[in-house]
Amino acid sequence: MVRRLADRAHAWFDRTPPPVLHPAIAIALDTYTGLYRLRLRAVAEDPAALLHRKPTVSRRARLRLSLPAPAQVALACALFPFPTRPATAPA
Repeated sequence: MVRRLADRAHAWFDRTPPPVLHPAIAIALDTYTGLYRLRLRAVAEDPAALLHRKPTVSRRARLRLSLPAPAQVALACALFPFPTRPATAPA
């Protein structure tokens, strides 16, 4: 049952992502969903371990996903700056 539920949750992450306003937000969203996919994979591989501990993901796998994200976000912000609007005085 745990594997089936983990597979269902994994399928939710595989759906088409919602439209995003800025590439930097898409990169952050992809990083977070990738980390959750790894955690779901850990649950599906050893469901009985949930009785004794939280599912863990190896440090190497977490770093593989999370280390390039800040550089990618910085590049996305440099290529596509956030639009700014001039401040308006309250009426």
